[in-house]
Parts: sequence; structure tokens; C-alpha cells
Amino acid sequence: MDFELTERQKEFKKEIIEFCFEPENQRMLQDLLGKGGFYNAHSWELFRKMAEMGWISLNWPREYGGLGYTPGEMSVFHETMSYYRMPMTGLILTSLIGNIIAYFGSDELKREFLPRAAIGDLLFCLLYTEPDAGSDLAAVNAMAEEDGDFFIINGTKIFTTLGHEAHYGLMAARTDTEVPRTKGISMFLVPLDAEGVTVNPIYTMGGGRVSEEVFSNVRIPGRYMIGRKNEGWMVLSTALGLERGSLAGVIAQGKRYFGELLAEIRKRRLDSNPVVQQQIAQIEIELEIADLMNWNLISLISHGNLPIAEVAMAKLFISESMKQLSNVSMNILGFPALLKRDSECSPLGGIAEYFYQVATMITVGGGSSEILQRIIARVGLGLPEEGFRGKG
Repeated sequence: MDFELTERQKEFKKEIIEFCFEPENQRMLQDLLGKGGFYNAHSWELFRKMAEMGWISLNWPREYGGLGYTPGEMSVFHETMSYYRMPMTGLILTSLIGNIIAYFGSDELKREFLPRAAIGDLLFCLLYTEPDAGSDLAAVNAMAEEDGDFFIINGTKIFTTLGHEAHYGLMAARTDTEVPRTKGISMFLVPLDAEGVTVNPIYTMGGGRVSEEVFSNVRIPGRYMIGRKNEGWMVLSTALGLERGSLAGVIAQGKRYFGELLAEIRKRRLDSNPVVQQQIAQIEIELEIADLMNWNLISLISHGNLPIAEVAMAKLFISESMKQLSNVSMNILGFPALLKRDSECSPLGGIAEYFYQVATMITVGGGSSEILQRIIARVGLGLPEEGFRGKG
């Protein structure tokens, strides 16, 4: 693995940094951060400016208006944008679902949605999690019943990121209850302004917002199905892989915070404490390992592999490392680190307290640590699935 960036990647990184520090973009970013945190934040202004740069469709196939960027180039993109705390969630979701439409959608869906999504006119979200089906997505209970040329959807989805902003959601719904769990799922694009859809707010640790969507006899055209009926598990698995493929951004956020923490430690002259030295060294090691795991994924994907176990390993390690970073920072900075961002006395502008809350959410979103351990055991180590039933 050659870790040196190619000339194209270096030029791309330079272009991204120039975008991040463009004065008007910085103004919009600071306005956004002033209203709350940067985790899952969304700015329509910045979203559309990113679309103008062609960044929503960076890795879409060229035949569908994409730029065909490689996994390595996408990693550079996610890492750089996230390091400078640009709001990436809306772009990641829309880019991901655009890719799913490009690979699995009908020609009609591609013509209807991809051009509009590429220019920032559409925002997508993921309608996966349910009250009784979290990271175990094979347990979805939302129903989609065929009715002529339509499907009628009933059920509830929860913890949806940007569900209150999105126009459409990629929804996993059960279309057959008489077959094994993974065989009776289909995937749909569901308009969130359709009759029978109710979107309710859910407020999270760290002051973030996700949503609950209640679907009551929601009628959607049959052409909004993505892939074949009852064969949505492959679509869903691909979407999960793409979602967890943006781990470079999580690592970059950790690196940015670690750098700020290290500067604060030196400012307070805490770096002579041997316990602090040991804790900081351990975090540095974990961030380096996380980086290596991410680039290992990039290499595997670039060679045409579908690294299911490796993705789970990387996501598990990276998210748990972020949690460890937040714990260590709180211990080192002491009680002042508990102060929120609106306090003048809070160290690092209150990011310590904010990151401490958000780090827990990182271990849940995109697959909880417990479910990822099951995937590693089953797919990576070949352990029998029966031994894990009822334990996650």
C-alpha cells in the first residue's frame, strides 16, 4: 500500500481546503456552528454550493452524471471536509442513495432522481431503524403491500438522520412474511411529504435532532421500488457498506479534536505528567491504527473486494476509539470540561463536553458495536450464527 497521495489527490485536497476557507463558506459554517454542534449538522446553502462543485455525484458511475472518483479519492474528500468541520451528513446520504439508484434503480428512476440530486435539489435520508429493529435490519416490520401499480406502506421508523429535512427516504420494508427474514425485504424510495407520513422530532445527546416517521396507509407508485421485490437485502447490504465506507471523516474529526486537546494540555503544562503522557500516547496509537484500517479498506475495495468483516472491524475500532478519546480528554481536563459551549470558562470552546456526548452516538449510528461484533464473529471468524441469537 502506497500511502503517498497521488498528484490528482493532492490537487483535489488543495481544492477542498480552498473551498473550506473561502470567506463566504466560512461565514456560513460559523453561523451553523453557532446554532449548535457540527455532528449531523446541515446547511442548505453549503449543501448547494457543494453540489455546484460536483461533489454530490463524485463517485457515481460516469454514465449517470458522476465523476467516477476512486475509493482513495473519496477517502481524501471525506477526511479533508470533516477535518475542517464542514457539514457532510446531507451530502453523504444523498450521494449514497444516488449511488444505490444508479446501480439498482430502473432507468426511469435514474432519469427522475439523479439529475436533481446531483445539483442539490433533493436531499435523501435512510429509513432503516425501527422501534423493534435497530442494527439488526433483518428484523424490520414495516410492511409494504402490493396494490395494483402501487404499494401501501404501514409502520414506523426512528432515529432517522435529517429525516425532518429530507425529500425522500430509502426505506426497507417487508413484502413477504412467509420466507426467511432476509428474503422478504424490498427497498423503496418514499416521499416524506406523501399523505399519511408523519415526521416527529427526537432530540439526542449533544443537542442533535433525529426523527421518527410514522407511515399510515402511505400509497407510493410501484416504480419507486429499487431492485426486485423480496430481493432488497442485497441493496440494503450495499447501502450499509457505502454508509460505513465514509469512516475517514470520523477519523478526521477525532484527529482534529486530538490536536486541539494536545494544544490545551501543553498550554496548561500538563504534558509533564507521566499518566497524561501514557494516555495521550495510547490515543495517538489508536488514531494511527484507525487510519491504517481505513486505508486497508480502501485498498480492498479498490481491488474489487466486498470486505464485510473488515468494514465491521474498522467501524467498531474507530467508533470505540472516539469514545476512548472523549473519556481521556474529560479525565485530563477535569471538571471544567463538563461545561457546555455557551460557558465562557469551558476549555476548547466547550467541544470537550460536546464530543463526550457525541462519541457515544458514534458507537450506535451506522451499526452498533454489539451488532458489529456479531458480524465479525459470523463473517470474519466463521462462528455459528445460532450462538448469537437473542444477544443483540
